[in-house]
Amino acid sequence: MLGDAAADCLWRWNAERAASLFVQQGENISLEVRKNLFSHCPEEHFPKALEALSVEPALCDAEERKQWVRKYLPSSGPYAANALALLDIE
Repeated sequence: MLGDAAADCLWRWNAERAASLFVQQGENISLEVRKNLFSHCPEEHFPKALEALSVEPALCDAEERKQWVRKYLPSSGPYAANALALLDIE
């Protein structure tokens, strides 16, 4: 499993690769690895994280999703409505 430090390093070293990994579904990248990459996603990649969460709500549970939306909402700009819509996902 990809640890917290490794996820942070991957985002700093190659953010585009990290973003592509956490949106991949299938056998190559486990849900746990994608969850860890998602939880360490930097603010500048918020749109990619929002897209990933829209496609796969299992990246975080309802409480984590609420905290995540609240964290990024002030700087979400044109993505605010999409972020707020995620709060209604069961």
